[in-house]
Amino acid sequence: MSAAIQVLSIGGRDAQVKYSIGGQTGQGTGTAYKGAVEFGNVQLSSKDGLTGTAIYQVGHQTLSLAVKKFTPKTA
Repeated sequence: MSAAIQVLSIGGRDAQVKYSIGGQTGQGTGTAYKGAVEFGNVQLSSKDGLTGTAIYQVGHQTLSLAVKKFTPKTA
């Protein structure tokens, strides 16, 4: 399973977020609070801005994924 989460912007406590997790995609406004962004049934948190955790609610189960910042290779 793969996950891609992109925080497009943060203004105050409002965060514009775009994500794709396990083939499901979404975009919208989430809430930013102390190093975490919560939107819909997904919560993304990071302490260093490079690695973190994405928590995704699937039915009655919770899927927790370790995530890291994507750094594209330069030519």
